[in-house]
Amino acid sequence: MTCDSCCMSGGTLCFTNSVSDCCCPCPCSQIEALELDPNLYRIGQSKVFFRAGVLAHLEEERDLKLTDIIVQFQAYARGCIARR
Repeated sequence: MTCDSCCMSGGTLCFTNSVSDCCCPCPCSQIEALELDPNLYRIGQSKVFFRAGVLAHLEEERDLKLTDIIVQFQAYARGCIARR
């Protein structure tokens, strides 16, 4: 499967003739953005399969990024309240 022939639609992979027919981003490009080794995942007909430990690592990265975003938001909100 190539990025020209797949797209994500409603939680499942759908296959189209061209990227212009896609209604949403290609899951291949989304996974490439994670900079994962191709040996750590496989793309099935309707799911993405990860090897053991990979999903836990991705969840940990997500938690760290969310923590940073929340801390920045809290600092901004506290600054606004302090300036009142």
